[in-house]
Amino acid sequence: MLNTEIEKDILRPAVVKFGAEYNFLEKFYLRTGVNSGSFQSFYGFGFKYLSFQWDYALSNHAELGFSHSLSMHYKLRKK
Repeated sequence: MLNTEIEKDILRPAVVKFGAEYNFLEKFYLRTGVNSGSFQSFYGFGFKYLSFQWDYALSNHAELGFSHSLSMHYKLRKK
C-alpha cells in the first residue's frame, strides 16, 4: 500500500508526507515513510495474530534524534 498526504497550515508552507506498507506471510507488515516538513523518517513492523495486533515504530528527526513506539491492539469482535 502506498499513501501520500499534503498538510497545509495558513501560516506555514505545505508539508508532504509519503508512506508505504508491505504485507507478507499474511500476518506481518513492514512500514516506512517520510515527512518533508522537518524531514523525519519513519520505520515500522507489525504482526497480527487472532484478535491481537502488535506494532513497533522507529522515527528519526533531524534535530531530536530517534524515538521508539510500541503498541498493542485488541479487536473486540470480528466483522
